[in-house]
Amino acid sequence: MKIYRQFTSFAIGACILSLSLAAVADDGKGKGKFMEYFDSNQDGVVTISELNEASKQRYAKMDADGNGTVSMEEFQAYVGDRKAQWREQRFAEMDANGDLQVSKQEYILYRQQRAEQRYLDMDADNDGVVSKEEYLNRKRGNRDHHGGKHGHHRDGNRFFSKLDSNNDAQLTLDESLAAWTNWFKRIDANGDQVVTADEVQAFRNSMRDR
Repeated sequence: MKIYRQFTSFAIGACILSLSLAAVADDGKGKGKFMEYFDSNQDGVVTISELNEASKQRYAKMDADGNGTVSMEEFQAYVGDRKAQWREQRFAEMDANGDLQVSKQEYILYRQQRAEQRYLDMDADNDGVVSKEEYLNRKRGNRDHHGGKHGHHRDGNRFFSKLDSNNDAQLTLDESLAAWTNWFKRIDANGDQVVTADEVQAFRNSMRDR
């Protein structure tokens, strides 16, 4: 679910990798990650300036040697770090009593809560039952694109290539901002330079139902 839960999964919080369906994805608690990542003043909407500022900050983190460009190695390292942070966060969510151990009961409760939320997500018409059509539509949106042990390398290569518009194996800030701006425009349905939670939800639904 991480690519879908990642605009998989920052899946997946937000980094450039969140240009996948992860950044608009649901966090499993009914809360969209896009608003969490980019609504810096927490006024319920994301402006293009907020998105650009957040993008610049993340680019600076990726540019580990500070030379003004991001190499594939730097990008891969950043993606790997984000995924490690995601795993830490997931463990903390399961570890309800904070004793740095996950008991069988804690794990079952955690999975149950997530299953309940996923069921509610599948029940698109909120009639208390999930039809075959609702189920199949939801499953199409929840494919796991991580590809196992080395999935983050494949993901990183694919996303880096999409961002590196001139194919010089270096990602510049301008290329990064251009990619984020393009993604923003796709979500901004009415073109008013402001993204609302409803627009994020609508975009997520449209991608899920493809």
